[in-house]
Amino acid sequence: MRVCVIGGGVIGLFSAWYLVRSGHEVCLVDRNNFNEGASHGNAGMICPSHFTPLAAPGVIRQSLKWMFDSGSPFYIKPRFDPDFIRWGLQFFRKANRRHVKASIGPLSALLQWSSSLYRDLAEEGMDLSLSQRGIIMACKGQHTLDEESHIAGQAAGIGIRTRILSSGEIHDLNPGVRFKLTGGVHYLDDMHLVPEKLITSLKADLSGKAEMLSGIEVTGFHRENDRIDRALTQAGEIRADFFVLAGGAWTGKLARMAGEYAAIEPGKGYNITIPEANPQLSTPLILVEDRVAITPMDQALRLGGTMELSGINDLVLTRRVTGILRAIESCLPDFGMDQTSVLKPWFGFRPLSPTGLPVIAPLGRLRNVMINAGHGMLGLSLAPASGKLLNQLIADHVRGVA
Repeated sequence: MRVCVIGGGVIGLFSAWYLVRSGHEVCLVDRNNFNEGASHGNAGMICPSHFTPLAAPGVIRQSLKWMFDSGSPFYIKPRFDPDFIRWGLQFFRKANRRHVKASIGPLSALLQWSSSLYRDLAEEGMDLSLSQRGIIMACKGQHTLDEESHIAGQAAGIGIRTRILSSGEIHDLNPGVRFKLTGGVHYLDDMHLVPEKLITSLKADLSGKAEMLSGIEVTGFHRENDRIDRALTQAGEIRADFFVLAGGAWTGKLARMAGEYAAIEPGKGYNITIPEANPQLSTPLILVEDRVAITPMDQALRLGGTMELSGINDLVLTRRVTGILRAIESCLPDFGMDQTSVLKPWFGFRPLSPTGLPVIAPLGRLRNVMINAGHGMLGLSLAPASGKLLNQLIADHVRGVA
């Protein structure tokens, strides 16, 4: 069967990778050149520890405090957009304890499956720069550490290994780096990698096995009742038996072109990368109070965070970048703003679903289109499992409608 995968980020690449392995003829289409977007500039973290969906009661309470402050970790730009309003209403309806309780099991299973697949890929020789040193949820205040310790107890209940650390123990794991922290929770099963190396390895492995079309933007679809028979682009038509929409933050737009609705909202995030970090961390950190991630990537150090709901745009809000840098300086004084503020910030768009869970399912009433999107901040963490699950669902779906 010929399958057209639209979207060349890590979700689209893994979707194509597993489909090729199953013997399908695959055409992979990317609006850029497979070298842009959130898949390249993310924090590189693989986090079984993030088993609670984004749509949770605590997020609502905190976001209401932050939402109109353009320098806060979470910012909503007020705007009239019917799709955004519809998405927001769904998000608020899902942000409750019942939804969280129902979601923890499936999300945790998918995260742990994905981590296992990453380890398999590393053992098979794929170049990922995969490091299995865990990730530390680092806390400035005792109250935050107490809350994180409680979450660690929940994690232990679903088989996730943790260790409560003092500030001195965090230093012991990262010799030579100064910290201003009370302590943290070390999630021992978390991992990290270099995103650019993963993308390069997937592209190299797909080369010659799949048709890879770069710089091609899909502008529409030709629909016949409950099926799509071709995608329309400025370079011509792309025919296929089955289509996968894996366009990240642009997936909602692709769904509308196909005459259906997908509740995917772009969440902008920023980062700054120090090319040669000295001193260098050994273990990645997430600064809990400020929602900032710090990841060692070979000699480089990537500093990233914030969630900005302002639609898709190229505007860089300086206050948001400054907020990240100030958070770093307050906890890791070796990386002061005199060093980091001169570096060029990067931004990308995370695809957010209103449930906080990925959407891997048929698209609306269409019989030969599936969506693989909505992974939010867990795109890298969930990518291999999402690609493999999509492959299995397509096989089941085709058998069911044949």
